[in-house]
Amino acid sequence: MDLGCLCVVEKDKARQLSASASSDTDTFELSWLQFKTLASYPYLASDAFKTLYFYHHKVGNKAMYGLFLPTSKKAVVFVVDTVRSNQMPNLNNMYNNERNAVKEAANLNGAKLPEADFQFEVRIETDIRQVYRQIQKALTAYKTEKRGPTVIAVQSTMDFPTLGAAMPVITDFPMIPIHIADNDGLYNVLDWQRIGAKAMLRHFLKSDMYFQATLEQCRYFHVPVGNLPKDTTMFGADLFYARHLKKQNFVLWCSPTEKPDLGGKEADDNRLMTEAEDANLSVVSKHFRFSICDPINPLAPCFAGGQPTWRLQVGLRRDRVGRVGGEHVVAEPSCQRYRRDGRLRRLRRHAPSQPRGYAVLDGLGRWRPLSCFL
Repeated sequence: MDLGCLCVVEKDKARQLSASASSDTDTFELSWLQFKTLASYPYLASDAFKTLYFYHHKVGNKAMYGLFLPTSKKAVVFVVDTVRSNQMPNLNNMYNNERNAVKEAANLNGAKLPEADFQFEVRIETDIRQVYRQIQKALTAYKTEKRGPTVIAVQSTMDFPTLGAAMPVITDFPMIPIHIADNDGLYNVLDWQRIGAKAMLRHFLKSDMYFQATLEQCRYFHVPVGNLPKDTTMFGADLFYARHLKKQNFVLWCSPTEKPDLGGKEADDNRLMTEAEDANLSVVSKHFRFSICDPINPLAPCFAGGQPTWRLQVGLRRDRVGRVGGEHVVAEPSCQRYRRDGRLRRLRRHAPSQPRGYAVLDGLGRWRPLSCFL
């Protein structure tokens, strides 16, 4: 939040490190670092490092792993199943065909297309531990070649701590998350190995486009590229709000979970008692009403009254039509009403050339005050 994605060592401290007898000039204290804008220095230029691509997808007992090494035009693919059955197609031909299709479509938005004629090595395993050992062996061999600064673009259903525990060597490389997931039912077909291999190759062919989009998002948010979570719009809104509050000398907290830890106990929260009292309802007058109307103020939420819209669609079907007292009620999507708010429209007009900022504002439509649904 303070240093962003770009920082430098203070000039006085840099002179002390240069004048010291010790040759260790790559170790700094956090207080020595200063925030720098992207106008001062570029952040992760495309020619400053090499990129490996790691793919992993799992459905039940079936899984597929892929490690792509563009520098040597080689790839290692692992298929995991309960039985050792090799139904993989010719990946060399499939890769060239998919590459030609992507090249003809020309929808990479300026991203680089991997070179043709990759060499694929396919292995069928029933023990996942063997897969982890062989991936570590391939990464260790790449390290010994000393090809320069390298990062790994990781598209996996596992988080980084789980990957690091399974394959400790992968933590020697900076890992960049690619938050794109395949369908959970991708492997629920007879020829799942062919379908899975084609999906993996298509992702690899567009991996540079994924990476560049992630990098642009991090430059806009001014955060390290390895720290971008899956929900980027909400993360950006929280980050900008936290930086603004700190400039205004507000006190910020740090919680191990998304729930803020403001001290005290949940038993001391009077709101819990209020909910318990509301649960004891009594019938005052028994009548049948065709319709009930109650004025509400959607822009005056109560304290801690924001909830995602997908948690509040109670009593509504997918066609957004509910039934109350025998009458059909058509519910307008709450995010549509929120996006029509005049204040958000004015904010959008101030930044017509900032698609990242527009996405953050558009993502706020997922949150609605609870009073709208009471």
